[in-house]
Amino acid sequence: MSANGQEKIYQMVTKQIIRLLENGTIPWRKPWVGGGKPANLRYKRPYRGLNTFVLSAVANNAGFDSKWWLTFNQVQELGGGVKKGARGTTVTLWKPVSKQVEDPETGEVRERSFPILRFFSVFNLNQVSGIPDPDSNADPVDHKPLQEASEIAARMPNPPQIEEGPQPCYIPRWDTVRIPQPGRFDQSEEFYSTLYHELVHSTGHKSRLARDAVNHAQFDRGEYSREELVAEMGSAFLCGHAGITQPVIENQAAYIHGWLNVLREDSRMVIKAAGAAQRAADYILGHTEQTAA
Repeated sequence: MSANGQEKIYQMVTKQIIRLLENGTIPWRKPWVGGGKPANLRYKRPYRGLNTFVLSAVANNAGFDSKWWLTFNQVQELGGGVKKGARGTTVTLWKPVSKQVEDPETGEVRERSFPILRFFSVFNLNQVSGIPDPDSNADPVDHKPLQEASEIAARMPNPPQIEEGPQPCYIPRWDTVRIPQPGRFDQSEEFYSTLYHELVHSTGHKSRLARDAVNHAQFDRGEYSREELVAEMGSAFLCGHAGITQPVIENQAAYIHGWLNVLREDSRMVIKAAGAAQRAADYILGHTEQTAA
C-alpha cells in the first residue's frame, strides 16, 4: 500500500475518534467492564490497541450487550447474516509485509518485513442473525475488581520507586512515581486510575520501553500530547483489565475540546499513542496478547 493509502487510513480512523469526541464520548474513558473486552468471535481473540476503545464506545452508545464482533465474511462463514441497515465499525490491524531491500553500502539484497496498516469493517453480534452468543448461558465469574487493581500495580515487573507525594507525577530522573495516599482520593477507582497513569509514564524509562518523550528533559507540544494520551489510554487498558470504571472528568467539555484540537492537527497521533499504550499495559501486566483479525 502506498504512503498515500496509509495516510488515508490514519485520517479515516482519526475522524471516527473525532466523531465520538464531538458526540461527548471519550473512547479511552470507556473501559469494557459491562459486556467484557471486545473480541473477534471467529478467532476467539480480544481486540487490542485503539480497536478496544472504539468498539467499546460504539457498543456502549448503541446498547449492544455482546462483546463479540465479526467481519461480513466471517458472519457468512459462520452461517449468519448481517441485519438490514446495520452499520459496520472500522477497526485496524498491522500486517507484516515482506520486501526486498538493497543495502546502499554493500549492494546486498535482503528481505525485510515492514508493518502495513490495514482496515476492516466489523459488526457486533447484536447486529447479526443466525449466530448464537457463546456467552448467553455463561455462569457469572466471582471477581474482586479492587483487589485485582491493587495486584496489577504490585505485580508490575521492574517497577519504579513509588512514594507518597502531594501531587501525582512521574520523575524520570529518579525513576520515581509520586502519588497521594489513597484516602486523599474520592474513590478507590480514582486512586488506581491515577496510579496507572503514572506507571504507564514510567514504562517509557530507558530501562523499560524507552519512549523518547519520557526521557527528554524538554520536548515539544506534540510529543507531550502524545505521551499524555499514551498514559490516559494505558490507564484505561489497566482499569478495564481490573474491571473498575474510571471516574468522571470534572471539566469534561474542556478536556474533549483540548483533545479535539490536538487530534485535528495530527491524524497519526491517536493510532500511534494507542499502540504505545497497549505495549505499556502489556509491560505492566507482564504479558503479551495476540491481535485479533
